[in-house]
Amino acid sequence: MKKTLIIPVLFAISGIAFGQHNAGDKNLNIGVGLGSNITTGSIVVPPFGASLEFGVTDEISIGAGFRYTASHQDIGVGTWKYSYMVLGLRGSYHFDIFGDDNIDTYVGVLAGYNVASAKFDGSTSLPKPSAGGIAYSLFLGGRVALVNNIGVFAEIGYGISNVNAGINLKF
Repeated sequence: MKKTLIIPVLFAISGIAFGQHNAGDKNLNIGVGLGSNITTGSIVVPPFGASLEFGVTDEISIGAGFRYTASHQDIGVGTWKYSYMVLGLRGSYHFDIFGDDNIDTYVGVLAGYNVASAKFDGSTSLPKPSAGGIAYSLFLGGRVALVNNIGVFAEIGYGISNVNAGINLKF
């Protein structure tokens, strides 16, 4: 009887320490995007990505982020296949708007490099255009502690997709 009561209490106690951002924290977000601002045609690979941030202070974290998506468009004589990738550095400012130790809210920016490419599969041979350059993203997000060092996150903003959500691991 005691074992069944102790386990939920331990999860609840560890969750309280998880939420708010602190100096020295390491957060890994792994998630998918809803919708895409980049792709043309039918989405083949939904936007997905990961970010890793390190707490510099109780309010500021810095790290890196990666996002990828791919799509294709059938034009009758063949199919164009598109891919888009962004890799960059990101920084976030954390603030407490809910007064809840299980919730971490933040606003941030990502600056980096993007690579876009297109390939035609069809009866004719066409060039394979590609492009790259400076990329940026602005976002507003939050993390909610579930158990131990596992939680969920969601971000809205400008980037490969308007909404990103997934799993957060804190270590």
